[in-house]
Amino acid sequence: MNGQVNINADFYSANGIEARHPGFVSRAIARTTVSINNIIQLPFEVYLTTNQVGFQQPFNQIGISPKIGDWLQLHAGYFSKKLSNLTFGDLRILGGGIDITPGDFRASIVYGLGRIARSPDSLIAYQGEYSRTISAIKLGYGDEMESFMHVNIVRSIDDTNSIKTTPSITPPQPMANTVASISSGLKVDKYLRINGEASVSATTRSLSLPSLSSENTTTIPTWVLPVNSSSSYDKAFRVSAFLTPTNAFSLQSMAQWIGPGFISQGFPQLQNDIFEWTVSPSIRLFSNTLFLKPSVGIRNNNVVGNKFSTTTRTIGSFVGMWQPTSQFSLNTTYTNFGMSSEHQNDTLLMRNIFSFFSINPRYTFRLFDATSTIGGLYSFQDVEDQNPVLQFTNRSKVQLASIFHSLIFPSTLSFHTNLSFNSVITSLLSTKIFSVQEKVSKGFTNHGLTTSLQIGINYIEADNSDVQMLILTQIQYDLGENLGKILLNSSLNSFLSQDERVRSSFRELQSTLQYSLSF
Repeated sequence: MNGQVNINADFYSANGIEARHPGFVSRAIARTTVSINNIIQLPFEVYLTTNQVGFQQPFNQIGISPKIGDWLQLHAGYFSKKLSNLTFGDLRILGGGIDITPGDFRASIVYGLGRIARSPDSLIAYQGEYSRTISAIKLGYGDEMESFMHVNIVRSIDDTNSIKTTPSITPPQPMANTVASISSGLKVDKYLRINGEASVSATTRSLSLPSLSSENTTTIPTWVLPVNSSSSYDKAFRVSAFLTPTNAFSLQSMAQWIGPGFISQGFPQLQNDIFEWTVSPSIRLFSNTLFLKPSVGIRNNNVVGNKFSTTTRTIGSFVGMWQPTSQFSLNTTYTNFGMSSEHQNDTLLMRNIFSFFSINPRYTFRLFDATSTIGGLYSFQDVEDQNPVLQFTNRSKVQLASIFHSLIFPSTLSFHTNLSFNSVITSLLSTKIFSVQEKVSKGFTNHGLTTSLQIGINYIEADNSDVQMLILTQIQYDLGENLGKILLNSSLNSFLSQDERVRSSFRELQSTLQYSLSF
């Protein structure tokens, strides 16, 4: 048996402002795997908290996913599972599932609640949410890192009886959704692999409407999808290629078309109404001391031209890492996003450019019989709105410059110093922050004790000049082998306003007591 357990207790108090956190919150997170004769593996997951909140997925979650042998895995409770890129992937459900993978055969079945019911609340004008049952199946042959072909089907439906509606609040529209796809991949040779997926989605946006008669529509079994006047369908396609001719060069490319009516409730974060493509090569030079990874792409919305205007977004990025020696390294990043709209009305014209650049050098050497590292960071972010009406009100620039130095002695005594300057300039406000931070750490290896103290002072200039002081302490004690560790973190945030008419001074104190055990 192996795993990890973390138990936290958070304490918080505020003076001078309204509390921004609960006064007390406790959490417990446990992940463990029980192995039986190296054949059966039983992984458990437990998430518990006193601050239970009824979001789409509650925080109190318990799940188990036992693995039996090399080809069978079961799921019970809360778990996540990805079937494909267009059908089911980023949803954590409460239910059960099974994965069967003997040889190259692939089969997965999932069933459970994708969303838990929440009743309407007239005090906050909340409509409520119906519970949503979701089922999915995957059948196919082949490993996704090699050649394969899989069929994926996902069906979800809201329970119209799961919440009680109130006359003062208009209830939400209960939905049903069915998605099917064929995903496949072909490994041409050891250098080239091509993957693709074609999918169709059918959605009924309101189960409250009466069903259509068989004379008005093609007969579709209700177990596939309840059909009425709110039902529609759409398609999505995705293809990607991976080329690795040498260890020094690789190329990845992706293109996808997702129709505006394509919905997969097994993939809530999936965006629709887009066409996009990206190309991203990776290059290693000079005996792997230089790594370059540029990327370029374009995303268009309004893929079928049924909206007022089309938005085009250009996507470009660059990452470079250079380490000619073990003592010196240099990292740099550049990102550029451009967005434009084809609409000709100047007041609605959308054309903006977002760019970001950063450079981070670092040098390590010996000083005072200690390991010394000095480095810096500079980043620049610019957002430019080229709308002729709004360009003077929607412009922002953010700059960050910092210098840091660390000194680590063999006795485990260490010093970390950081000086930074942050400037945020918008059309309405200019803010500058100068920060000084010093952290001292010391480990007492014979007693399993590690301590640190960090003090930081921020000088803030905006509509007023203010001072903020942060004091952070950390004490960690190792109880010994197989007994775990105890960690106490405390922070004091003291904000001193120079003009109480603009903003009030305040203090916040927060402490976290944590016990962790790895086994």
